[in-house]
Amino acid sequence: MSSAIGAETPSNLRPLTIFTSYILLCLTLTLLILHTIFAKARPLRSYPRGSRLFAALAVFSLAVTWYFMLCFFAHSYRTWASSSNYIVTLGSEPGGRMPLGAWLRDSKLFKEAWGSAMATPGRFWWSQQIFYGTAGWSVFIGREGHRRRIPHLWAFMLLGQVVAISFASNLFLLAVVLSPLPDSPSTESGLEKERLQSKYAKPPTWTPPLLLLIPPIILSLLIPSFLPPYLSTSLFLPLLLIPHLLLFIPPLLPSLLPASWGTAYPSIAATEKLYSNLYSCIFFFWAMATAQGVWLPARGVNMTEIFEALYEHPAVSSVAWDVMLCSVTLVAWMWVQRGMGGGGEREQEGLEGSKVKLGRWWPFVFGICAMVLAAYR
Repeated sequence: MSSAIGAETPSNLRPLTIFTSYILLCLTLTLLILHTIFAKARPLRSYPRGSRLFAALAVFSLAVTWYFMLCFFAHSYRTWASSSNYIVTLGSEPGGRMPLGAWLRDSKLFKEAWGSAMATPGRFWWSQQIFYGTAGWSVFIGREGHRRRIPHLWAFMLLGQVVAISFASNLFLLAVVLSPLPDSPSTESGLEKERLQSKYAKPPTWTPPLLLLIPPIILSLLIPSFLPPYLSTSLFLPLLLIPHLLLFIPPLLPSLLPASWGTAYPSIAATEKLYSNLYSCIFFFWAMATAQGVWLPARGVNMTEIFEALYEHPAVSSVAWDVMLCSVTLVAWMWVQRGMGGGGEREQEGLEGSKVKLGRWWPFVFGICAMVLAAYR
């Protein structure tokens, strides 16, 4: 048996290359984003409200979600080794090598993780939440990133998909609070302002055409609901990748489209109202789907099953904690916004935004109330 294992097991070069490439991608994206954040923070005399909070939440989110992700890697290896009659110990091969090459050859970790996270109605509920939240976050990235002139928006979305949405969202909000609005007081010199004006030809009130912005969001909200029947088919992975790719469109539209394709509204307040209505539609869709998932007996899931699924599998735990940490981040952002008001344009935004704040957040409250009521059905 030992000789057969030694002959058939590939070397560790391939898995180490794959793992190293993945780690380098994560590190490169993180360093690129940190460079962007530090560039935003350098001209500031003091750290704005919420900057330390989002930095701490980013570190905590990374630690929690990746603890469970590493647990998933170990679980996947043990499951594979058991089914392949390997002994799951260090030195299970002659020479003390673990058969990592054979494990990665036989396992499709991306598909395996999401398949496990959608295997039961309780697990699928958590997966739905991260898709719905990321859909709204992608619009937020494109909107705030454009008007606050935050570069490399694609990197935030990619980092969220390869590491954790909560980690990337906290880093993005850190960049947001460190980035003053274009017409707010700034320490930039006259030459720097001229350079920025030539680089960012579109004004902060520019918005992409809704015909290009809304369809990717609708599809990324709908497609996950149709995934469970295809878990054991060859269509699962292509269908799963579609919303992952579509979520890059909203952050990229402001930088890819010519200015003539979009609309430059007369004021920030006008664009604020447009995006508030769009956020409200996303939250309404989320609230209805969430309430339906825990309310209708035909779905076969209740709050007890949802919370029991939290620790059924490490992949589910990673997704579920990502969802909960994103919720914490959302509450933190709402709290920080209360202290970001000021004079000029920001004051106008705050006054105008208060008119639509209930319209933006009431679906979120509705969804929470529906889940609480469903727990007692």
